Amino acid sequence: MKEAQNFDLIGGFELPGAVLNLALQMGKYKDYAEQLRVMLQGYEEAIGGLTMVQCKVLHTQIADLHKCLRPGLTPLNWNSLGIVDFVESATRGIAAFKNIREQVEKSEERVQAVVESIEQSILVRPFDWTKTDLSPSPSTSTLAEDSVDSSSDYQRVMDVQEFYDFFETHRLSEVEKLVDQYEAIGPFLIKIEETTAGTKSGAAESMREYYAYWERKFFNAITTALVRGLSTFQVLLTSTAAASSERPPLIKIRSEFNPPEVVVGSLHGVFKLITKLLQNVLHSSAAFVRWMDGTCLLVPTQSTELDEEKALAFSFYKDVSQNPALVEMTMTIQNSVQQVFQTINKFMRS
Repeated sequence: MKEAQNFDLIGGFELPGAVLNLALQMGKYKDYAEQLRVMLQGYEEAIGGLTMVQCKVLHTQIADLHKCLRPGLTPLNWNSLGIVDFVESATRGIAAFKNIREQVEKSEERVQAVVESIEQSILVRPFDWTKTDLSPSPSTSTLAEDSVDSSSDYQRVMDVQEFYDFFETHRLSEVEKLVDQYEAIGPFLIKIEETTAGTKSGAAESMREYYAYWERKFFNAITTALVRGLSTFQVLLTSTAAASSERPPLIKIRSEFNPPEVVVGSLHGVFKLITKLLQNVLHSSAAFVRWMDGTCLLVPTQSTELDEEKALAFSFYKDVSQNPALVEMTMTIQNSVQQVFQTINKFMRS
């Protein structure tokens, strides 16, 4: 085609009609080539960046898209009459696929936001060592006045019940908020099912792997949140000697000197409440009810035979609580607290 144009420009050559006709079609050829290029670029944008799980959930739509492109695999010459129809059909197929993908990704963003919210949640309330408003509540002011040390520094230290409430109230509020978000994702997943599978049951067989994928993500997010929470307690309760000398005590414990005896407040009760705080962090996972197998539907609560009013929920707790990292962190914190209590006993009775 290019050679025919060059001969025509040079002149002096009598070119066959077929060759001249070919040269005159250069504009048409370039137009076809540009349309095909734009169409293929649109295809790459539509299909590019899909994750493996997205490819699985969109496998029907991807197959339909490839069906639109299949005629392009047949050898055609530049003068074939079906090129325009092929480009138009492929462009419509690409646009339809893009629309479905955008709907799926929009719903996925809402679900992913909840995953990240759980993962980044702060279950253990931050403890500000520089605060000066940790004075005892009115109910404990008498205890502070009767204590051995009535200095202002001592009065800013919480008793064990205040210490427990300080963290537990925050944890309950945070878990309640996260559970509300978690239980609200069902409609978004069902919307994806409706878009890709044409059903709204939340239990389509074609969505089984997809729902399992998201359940694993929530499992990992909850585990991460618990690890973060216990890590905060670990830093709080297992500090180094250098750090301990730079910060005030966490909890005040009352002791009385009645010669020749020294009566120390119930250390067992203190240890019990601290242990309960740690267990409560792990029990946060019990608030997240799991889905029925292969679905995104919450498992209905089950009543026990002995107590019909006491419902049991199938939650993430059983699996999450067995995580080796969580078990090890809990034991480390408890051992550290026990060592502190042994030191207190030894000091007070020396």
